[in-house]
Amino acid sequence: MGDDNFFTAIRNYFNDPEIANGFAQNYQLVQHLENVADTSFTEFFNDWYYGEGYPVYQVNYSNDGDGIARIRLSQTTSHSSVGFFEMPVPVRVYNFNYTDSADFRLNNTQNNQEFTVFPGFEISDLVVDPDFWLVSKTALIVQNSEIDFPQDIQIYPNPFSENIWISVPQSYSPFQLEIYSLKGELLQVFNENQSEIKQDVSPGIYVLKITTPKGVYAQKLVKQ
Repeated sequence: MGDDNFFTAIRNYFNDPEIANGFAQNYQLVQHLENVADTSFTEFFNDWYYGEGYPVYQVNYSNDGDGIARIRLSQTTSHSSVGFFEMPVPVRVYNFNYTDSADFRLNNTQNNQEFTVFPGFEISDLVVDPDFWLVSKTALIVQNSEIDFPQDIQIYPNPFSENIWISVPQSYSPFQLEIYSLKGELLQVFNENQSEIKQDVSPGIYVLKITTPKGVYAQKLVKQ
């Protein structure tokens, strides 16, 4: 809405003769907000007023060169009453020695949404909601993720039912494998001597994180 529209709507709400000296209801405030902003807040109130919980974000980012980067924003919700929180998500990125930064507002309208941004430098760190404007949680941030997942690292089968086989070339040694839930909970850590992983988890979506001298990569795993 912006500050000017918000405070205008609040003043109109306080001065509404139908509300004065009576009982105000939620829909009356919403009407004044929508009239001034000239938009609908149905989705917002369904998520944040009638629904429960908050969004949990996972971020993958990749540098494409010439100061251009790609950011993939994924989201889960902490409560089943809300399927997805549609809203702008503030993101701040930093260069290698934290001497420069850039802020972006990513209009997150769907899951696994990819954005192309131009910070003007190579990103080495990223923070979601740096000024704490949102009621949210950041679960996992991975650089050089599945946006540019190396073709010579093989994971199969995916989706899987019981076992996963992972083939990582020696050129990536030493490396470490970690499996996370979509809420950022570390479920298991594996060493590079384990090529076959038996993962006793419930059906769902998980994140495999591979840390190597060449970079950190992530790939979604689907348990059937």
